[in-house]
Amino acid sequence: MYVTSTWLFCLVYLIQHIYSVYCTSTNFTVNVTETGEYALQVNGVTWLQNAPTFFNENGTKYSTEDGSLNLTTQLTTYNGADRLGDFIAYKFQYTASSGQMMVTIKDYSPQPYVIFEQRYLTKTMKTRNSVCPPPKYPPVPYLGTCFNETISGFPSFLVQQPSKAKLGFLSLGGKMFGDFAKSTGRFSDSDVGVIADGMRSGPLAIFDEIGNTLLIAPFTKFMTTSLWYESGPSPRLSWGIMGGVNEVSADYTSSTIVIRGSGINKAFQTYGAILRKFYSTDIQRNSAIEKDSTIHYLGYWTDNGAFYYYNPEKNKTYEQTMLDVKQYSVEQNIPYRYLQLDSWWYYKSKNFEALKEWSARPEVFPHGLRNLTLATKWPIAAHNRYWSNETVYAKQNGGGYTFVKEYILSLPNDQAFWNDLLSNGTQWGLVLYEQDWLNIQTLFTGALQTDLNLGETWLTQMGNAAKTNGLSLQYCMALPRHALQSLTIPQVTQVRVSEDYLLDPLQWKIGISSIFAYALNVRPYKDTFWTTNNESVNPRYKGKTEPSPALQSVVSTLSTGPVGPGDKINMVNKTVLMRCCNDDGLILKPSKPATAIDKQIIKAALLMTDGPQGEVWSTFSTINGLPNATFGIVLVADLTGSYNLHPSDTGLSFQHARVVSYQSPLKWANFDSNNTLQLSGCTIVDFCLYYFSTPILLQSGKIVYILGEQSKWVPVSPQRITKIEVLSDTLHLHINGTSSETVTMNFIIDDKLKHVTCTVSNNNNLYIDAVKSLCSNTPPTNVAGRTSLYTNSFILLIFSITLLF
Repeated sequence: MYVTSTWLFCLVYLIQHIYSVYCTSTNFTVNVTETGEYALQVNGVTWLQNAPTFFNENGTKYSTEDGSLNLTTQLTTYNGADRLGDFIAYKFQYTASSGQMMVTIKDYSPQPYVIFEQRYLTKTMKTRNSVCPPPKYPPVPYLGTCFNETISGFPSFLVQQPSKAKLGFLSLGGKMFGDFAKSTGRFSDSDVGVIADGMRSGPLAIFDEIGNTLLIAPFTKFMTTSLWYESGPSPRLSWGIMGGVNEVSADYTSSTIVIRGSGINKAFQTYGAILRKFYSTDIQRNSAIEKDSTIHYLGYWTDNGAFYYYNPEKNKTYEQTMLDVKQYSVEQNIPYRYLQLDSWWYYKSKNFEALKEWSARPEVFPHGLRNLTLATKWPIAAHNRYWSNETVYAKQNGGGYTFVKEYILSLPNDQAFWNDLLSNGTQWGLVLYEQDWLNIQTLFTGALQTDLNLGETWLTQMGNAAKTNGLSLQYCMALPRHALQSLTIPQVTQVRVSEDYLLDPLQWKIGISSIFAYALNVRPYKDTFWTTNNESVNPRYKGKTEPSPALQSVVSTLSTGPVGPGDKINMVNKTVLMRCCNDDGLILKPSKPATAIDKQIIKAALLMTDGPQGEVWSTFSTINGLPNATFGIVLVADLTGSYNLHPSDTGLSFQHARVVSYQSPLKWANFDSNNTLQLSGCTIVDFCLYYFSTPILLQSGKIVYILGEQSKWVPVSPQRITKIEVLSDTLHLHINGTSSETVTMNFIIDDKLKHVTCTVSNNNNLYIDAVKSLCSNTPPTNVAGRTSLYTNSFILLIFSITLLF
């Protein structure tokens, strides 16, 4: 009976998959005319119609709108190929005053993307708007100056709702990887004014009610490309070079890509995959992530929101305070594995509190940082901020390195400086360099908004030095342009995707910004948190409380980034904290960050009825040995009303599953097309957390669901279960643990709940036989009869489909 029903399920699944791929895929076309007009269509409906192309020269905007931008060479079509594949190109040449510009549309059909390229054929002068003053003082795009505009526009699209589609948008922008100024709304002139543009701009997703999506974002020249929303009788969106640039060299080329996706999450994933392929990011970044211990192990953090942020223990130095934290962790068996030092330890100028010298002040660490690392045996993750024009390192101030010095800030422009700075850090235990305040450094440094190369040079030099010294980088307060530039800097392994802890009571809402981070293959970081409700005896946080320490802990764990609490000594809730990791501090996490489901975003943008009003995120774990099994997680919080979650809403591919909740781990239900998950009562304090598992069929006829280690936020994680062997009559789980650690695994076998509790031996190896409920510290020797439901199923399904067609 089990065999027959399972084969039937698999056959139905494959038929549905083939139908969804070949019969319901979204049609995406680009239409180009001989006079330079272009339009993007989805399923035969024009979603985006071009707005006029423009280029600035001699302080004047030359545009096809009024005929001042002259089309000197009409449509030229040719076939080409590059690292992304074969394409058909549509090319036009324009003349402004005397400058020559070439624009090209590359259509990669049937691949779901189009690239718009603008190229300056001649050196072009005075490209900044004539009413825009030179950057005598730091330009502030937040105030809407012309630095927020672009000096060119291609592609440019009109803002208008199609007659046959209802479109919404998601805009990422501003600091924290585009999280701070993110917005949603209808794609109409009444809503798009909230789109982050100028120096804060980032990827823009436009979508319909069922999730068909066009994602528009930079493809090259990340540090100089901006999006400009131009209001007026005919509002438009234009992508081009940032508005502060006043001179463009000949042959300067920048590109924007439009991605079609059958879902918002999938569009971002496709965008990231294309970029990472083009820039050859993954091999080096994956290696850097693997070596970054601050991602893999629990740490202690002292940044904004932590108890000891600018607040050492009374009548003690920071050195004594950190040693006391270490002693407390030993007494309580809290396995912190590194220490983060925030901005309170180094020298800052009185002017703007910018960095003057990146070394420990003697009143903070009387015996130096090296002594601290030796005493605690903790390596250091160290914070840095924007550079003062008084910095001791600059040649202008008597130092030995080249800096760009301005009114308030300065910027290093010297590879030797970065090499020496980070090399010195390794001498006192530095393993992670956290570059904070990237937005302020960029928005208050005129040269970073007027120079076409300086921004890329700055970040590249930092990345080169980190690689030379074997360090990891964390970007904090990064604008989307910094985020995208990190594709060329593999040492950037982690990024902040939220506001500082306690500054915003909803800063834990990282489900959308994590979509962007996941696309770029960097680990999102939520920031520090408290594990208890009230630690506000710190005068900086007077009256502040934490309504849900458990939510903070689970969000941090599901992010796949660092987990770094910042509790006061004697105020750690160890039960809440240790759900994140094993006894040695190894974080047990899913295989991807938890991200907001598409219907959450569509609901927020279009106010449609079919969608959750609140946070609904999904993620999963993949385990070696069972790559096709689904071990899924759904987190729900701050939900208004109720919502029936369908399996398809999760973004994961499965048909049948058993689901349990964090609150009721012994009570399971079916989760499939006929049995939805009823979401209700999921608040910030009483959030909902669900775990679901797909069936594993043994040759003996037994059906097994792995529920995992339900005392952890992620019960089935690749850090804990390193491999699953499917035998004819049982499952063997290879368990990673630490000496004397107790591990309890839960299963549903033939509709009966089974618990297996084992203790890890001194050699840290553990093997669990799920069906026989046996524990062993030696590898199983009886591997005869090993089978795989998924391999055998695939063979039968291909045969079945062949008969059908």
